Amino acid sequence: MPVAIDQNKPEARARIIDELGKLDAELAAMKPKKERADALKTQIQSWADAEFPATQAALYEGKKYAVQVSAKPNKQRIRSMELIFAFLGRLKFLSCCSFTLKAAADNLEPSQYNEAVALELNVGDRTVRPVRRALPVRQPRKKAA
Repeated sequence: MPVAIDQNKPEARARIIDELGKLDAELAAMKPKKERADALKTQIQSWADAEFPATQAALYEGKKYAVQVSAKPNKQRIRSMELIFAFLGRLKFLSCCSFTLKAAADNLEPSQYNEAVALELNVGDRTVRPVRRALPVRQPRKKAA
C-alpha cells in the first residue's frame, strides 16, 4: 500500500512518475512471456478438445507441473431478438438495447451514420504513457594547458 504523500509537491510527483515508469518497463518485459504462455494454453486446450467430451475436465502431467483443463462452461446467448422485442414492446426494448459504433458504421450509409451518431469532443480518458528520460549529457572536462 503506497504511503500517503502530498501529490502537489514536485518531488512527490517525481517519485510517482518514476515508480510508474519502472513498473511499466517491468510489465513490458513480461509481454513476450505472457504471449508464450497464452500460446501454450491454447495448444493444451486443443488436446482436451480432441481427446475429451466438452463436459469432461482433463489433467495433463509434465515432469515438474500438471495442468488442469476444465470442462467447457455453459454460455447463454439471445436466441430471438424479435421475441424480446415482442415481449417488451418498442419503447422498453429500445431503452434496453445497445448498438456498437462498428455495427452502425458497417450497416448505415455514411450520411445516415453522421445523422445518428454524435461525436463528443475531448470526453474520453487520457492516455498515460511513461517515457524513459535521457540522462543529462556530461560536458567533457577541459584539459589543463
